[in-house]
Amino acid sequence: MRSEMSPHPTRPATVAPSDQVLSRPPAEPSRRRFLAGAAGVAAGVAAAPLWPSDRAHAAAGWQAQTFPNSSSSPSVNEAVVGIQASGPADAWAVGLVGAAPVLGRWDGSKWTKVAAPAVGGSISGSGTGDVWVGDGSKTMHWNGSAWTEVAVPAAPQDWFYNGNGHVDTGSPGTAWLLSGLSYVYGPTSDHREQVFRWGGSGWVRTPHPGTDGYDRLRGLSAVGTTAWVVGGTVSSYVMSWNGTGWTRHDLPTGGAGLKVWSYAVAAVAQDQVWVAGDLVKDDMSSVESYLARWDSKTWRRVPVPTGGRVARLYDLGGSVLLHTQSHHGAGRDALFRGSGGAWQELPPLSGGDGQVFAGVPGGGVWAGGSHNYVTPTTALHTG
Repeated sequence: MRSEMSPHPTRPATVAPSDQVLSRPPAEPSRRRFLAGAAGVAAGVAAAPLWPSDRAHAAAGWQAQTFPNSSSSPSVNEAVVGIQASGPADAWAVGLVGAAPVLGRWDGSKWTKVAAPAVGGSISGSGTGDVWVGDGSKTMHWNGSAWTEVAVPAAPQDWFYNGNGHVDTGSPGTAWLLSGLSYVYGPTSDHREQVFRWGGSGWVRTPHPGTDGYDRLRGLSAVGTTAWVVGGTVSSYVMSWNGTGWTRHDLPTGGAGLKVWSYAVAAVAQDQVWVAGDLVKDDMSSVESYLARWDSKTWRRVPVPTGGRVARLYDLGGSVLLHTQSHHGAGRDALFRGSGGAWQELPPLSGGDGQVFAGVPGGGVWAGGSHNYVTPTTALHTG
């Protein structure tokens, strides 16, 4: 079903931060749960295949670039799981060889392996001398000349970091980390998230008006000194950091008995923040895919190209990239780039599984993934 823009945008209400005390949770009550099919990077959900295996498979407009294999064994899974560019001749990519991370750097003509601490996950940077890598449990920082591992504060008692996390940067010197926590005690388990901001010498926890023990924060994106987090499974959270605490936002639904379960966010600019999710009924049945844009004053719904479902959002720097998928028989797998006006459809990529994207300052888009879960792949779109 094609989404329609709501004529009734809503304004946010400010919520004072309250420290979240994590203790052993009670057993989860029996309830019907709605599972978002694509919960974003923090949830570690694989999406539909879109990737080239070599130059011969790259679609028009894409140039496949060989990422160095670290294993010759076909039984060892390899993939590019994070990519970031500071310019046409300066990009970083995080790969995985089995469970071991590997780092590569692009110099304008080829990828080269770089020695670094054993830290994997997402990657983000504000410039050539400020790049972060992290998976929620470990982080490392590039200062322009060397990589240094930076410790994450210890998990609360009885909890452990589960490796589902996301790091993002805003203005130079500003960084944010979303860290997934898990708790297992006999038949009881629980999962929650903590949010950290970079304090200049270490990660500082920023308590959020967050979860009730069942809801999850699933996405993080930063622009300037502002961070945005989204998530929710029982209820939905869209929150922005105002410098001292979190401001909670209510998304327009267009009707009573409807709510949005958000799972992805891309903060392109202070007046261009995108949130994707599912519009659901009170009985937790899915109605349609949901996409909205914040213009610094109000939220407005935006129709989803093709009428399908937004699986993921990516900040390309000046514009956003949508990866759409079919939903209830409508829509299709496709890539769209835009900033609020007409959408530009990018050529699809084929032959692999999993994907990450990054914009190139001055123009262009990097893509990374894996061919058959064995060969790590990257491709550059310059159109």
